[in-house]
Amino acid sequence: MSHFSLIVALPPGSDVEAELAARLAPYDENQDVAPYPNYEEGDADDFWWYRSLKRAAETVANEDHSQIRRMKTAGDIGWSTEWSEKTPEEQWADFRRNAEIFHSLPNPATWEALVPAYNRYFCDGDPYTDGTRLYYDPEAGKAYEFSTYNPKSKWDYWRVGGRWARYFPVLPQVIPEVDDRVITTGLSWEWREASPEERAAMLGKVEGGPKGLLDLDRLRYEKVQEAAEKWDKFHAFAADYPPAKGWKQFLAERGSDEPIERTRELYAAQPLVQAIREHPDYRFYWGSPIDEFSGEREDYLRKARRDAVPGYALLTLDGEWVAPGEMGWFGMSSDDDDSMETYKNRANEYIDNLDDDVILVVLDLHI
Repeated sequence: MSHFSLIVALPPGSDVEAELAARLAPYDENQDVAPYPNYEEGDADDFWWYRSLKRAAETVANEDHSQIRRMKTAGDIGWSTEWSEKTPEEQWADFRRNAEIFHSLPNPATWEALVPAYNRYFCDGDPYTDGTRLYYDPEAGKAYEFSTYNPKSKWDYWRVGGRWARYFPVLPQVIPEVDDRVITTGLSWEWREASPEERAAMLGKVEGGPKGLLDLDRLRYEKVQEAAEKWDKFHAFAADYPPAKGWKQFLAERGSDEPIERTRELYAAQPLVQAIREHPDYRFYWGSPIDEFSGEREDYLRKARRDAVPGYALLTLDGEWVAPGEMGWFGMSSDDDDSMETYKNRANEYIDNLDDDVILVVLDLHI
């Protein structure tokens, strides 16, 4: 469940609404495709069903009846992990059955042996698969299921602007309210919920339009100024406390046998971290501000300028999706520092080299 920004380049004179719908359609998560083999990424030992069997075998071997849940009563509504619809005796019989299946499989597990067992014991009676859900590819030595999920999926819904409303400043001579060449989405909830200062910052800005009407230099300048203010504010605040290590440094220095709980305790024990967690500007910060504001100030400002225009992803005139990684749930992405640097540099170069009549639009995508 994540939102991210996408910059779309459209041909000059486009019907923006129709063109966006057509160009985003190939990346629609809601679109089914022809069935194709979707291979399991891990080894047989990593397959969820095999791990479940292994836990059952350990439970039976240890006579661990604490795993038995109480039976559902008349007052229990819906479904919960706290209770079971089976009696304790039936639950223990399931543990024993799964333990027997586990011991019937080779150790270490192989896909060749695991696939027929899975279909026989787990999928038997499934009306949608006729008892066969998993398949074995002997040439690849892997297992797969057939899927109709769109492998190019990037979004499940989108809208113009959204969380990135009033993204682009326009040139001084452009009046967004009366110039129909630019794209504005009206008074969205982002506007209604904005503070007076945030509304003032939105004035003279739009969600898109011909590149030649958008003041990209101003956008970069503003982001650098914001970054400088954030940097200076944090370092002025941190100066009152002893130097502290960021969370990333603690992880890098963590010993292989050191419990993660101990690492968290050491990080949290630093006076600056304790102060951060009490400060209204930082206690709900995404990530560690110590990590964000480490390094050199000039490098931080350079990144702010680099990041100002491209958004998280770019959809080119040729329909190519360009991004530093894959966006997942809760704002987590597969990108790293190197892939982000590569993406931002490429996206900036691409946008800067577009003709002035090419239309740029910022979208809020959800996946």
